[in-house]
Amino acid sequence: MRRGLIDRIGPLALPGGTGFSPRCFGSSGFTLIELVVVIVIVAIIAVVAIPRLNTKTFDTVGFYQEVLSSVRYAQKEAIAKRRFVCVVLTGSSVTIRFAKGAGSITCDTDLISPRGISPFTVSAQAGVTLSSVPSVATFLFDPLGRPRDTANAASPQLTMTISGDGTQSFVVETETGYVH
Repeated sequence: MRRGLIDRIGPLALPGGTGFSPRCFGSSGFTLIELVVVIVIVAIIAVVAIPRLNTKTFDTVGFYQEVLSSVRYAQKEAIAKRRFVCVVLTGSSVTIRFAKGAGSITCDTDLISPRGISPFTVSAQAGVTLSSVPSVATFLFDPLGRPRDTANAASPQLTMTISGDGTQSFVVETETGYVH
């Protein structure tokens, strides 16, 4: 085996008494342990992040929570305003209005949302739908917070279902209007 001059004389002395080996300049790259650690970290991030890229689940849960809180808000506004509050349902949105006149069941005024937006409308993202059992387009909360139909008769128990990537439902109770 042929050895070079630098290999024969060993570490070179620097001013100040420190030495170094010229071999450290020839080695470059990553150790096996460093590569394995990086691969493990990338794998963990991939396992956690990739499922979050499917936003349809997030859209479904988000719309469910918005509709649930909007219906609760409509009931509370009916009690606070001592007016009828209408909840208008479509396949992809909920709009809330209230009756301007006391005793009137005609919802002719837009309700302002807690965010200050008028009309108070919550819309679903594409692929997320809303349905109710029994199928109604509009139901009301009377000034006592009880659910009513558009003829001002007691409304049967309503079950609202939000579908998308999964299904979530909530109920509006008949006599009390309790939303859960």
